[in-house]
Amino acid sequence: MKKDFSKFIVTAMVATTFLSGCNSAQLELDSEDEATIEESAEEISEDKDDAATDDSVEEVSKDDKDAKTDDSTEEVVIDGTIISQTNNYAYVVHGDNEYCSVNLCESGEELCTIKQEDCDYPVNFEEGKVEEYENLLGSSSFVITIQSGDYYLLEVYSCKDEDVECIEEDYITDYFVEDIDSDGHDELIVNMIYMAGGRGGVFIFRKNNDSIQSAKVNADYNQVNVFYDSENKEINISYPTDSGEFEEITIPIEDALNDPEMVEFEDI
Repeated sequence: MKKDFSKFIVTAMVATTFLSGCNSAQLELDSEDEATIEESAEEISEDKDDAATDDSVEEVSKDDKDAKTDDSTEEVVIDGTIISQTNNYAYVVHGDNEYCSVNLCESGEELCTIKQEDCDYPVNFEEGKVEEYENLLGSSSFVITIQSGDYYLLEVYSCKDEDVECIEEDYITDYFVEDIDSDGHDELIVNMIYMAGGRGGVFIFRKNNDSIQSAKVNADYNQVNVFYDSENKEINISYPTDSGEFEEITIPIEDALNDPEMVEFEDI
């Protein structure tokens, strides 16, 4: 029997054409995939570059911030040895107990000095300290006390309108900052000793309008000792009797303030 090879040839040609078309399509797909991959790779590379740039910017920004922080927190150097310190003031000893000063903590500015040669009695500057008060005698103030034997050298400074003024200096046993007359301003009560100043007893300092006043507590007794008792808010007076013994009386500080013969204030 004679076979029909013409149909076989046609069929083969169709198959070849179909396979050729599939291969072309596959090549196109492969080409598109490669382009897509290249684009993705470029995008990833760009993202990495952007990220690297962002990191660099962040590092520079961080460095700037660190530099600013370093500038703003630059440590203030105060010459001498800081013995005592409050929020705003530092008590500093200089040299070999030669003199002391009070400096501003923020700027290091020296506000006052006390020299050994200016003291009536020897003092140990290394046994001194500074204390600050917001509303003592109507203004911001600081108080220096320095050991002198069994007593203390006291200096009181008032700070107002950038001026620093010493308003009291003497030798004491102790001092108190209290609003004893309830006027909204703290008064200064000092137990002074009879030394170089020639005065002793209880002294009260107060603010009166624009002035600062002081008064000594006087009593009609030949007193030998008088002091303020802060715990009981009393003036204690010891005096000798005709029998040679001593008696003691106490006067409430409120009563003393209301007696003009006992407490008479004068401007200082």
